[in-house]
Amino acid sequence: MSVSTTNMHLRDVPADVHEELQRRAIAQGMTLRQYTIDVLARHCALPTTDEWLDAMARRRAVRLVDSAAAVRMARADDDRLVAGG
Repeated sequence: MSVSTTNMHLRDVPADVHEELQRRAIAQGMTLRQYTIDVLARHCALPTTDEWLDAMARRRAVRLVDSAAAVRMARADDDRLVAGG
């Protein structure tokens, strides 16, 4: 499978950002280039805020339950079973 690639050059990266990327790359056993590509790929795999909000708006509404009431009902059912009735 052939993957199309392109070159990208970053300039004016703040020294502290470069140092942190380098530190994290070393910690992952990766080159700075490999690590930076991985970070960018993971970032691009996430939806943007607008995309996420649009997806949430298209979802069906769900009916919420009163969890405390559900627990009380389950305990009452258990109590009836234990009491033999």
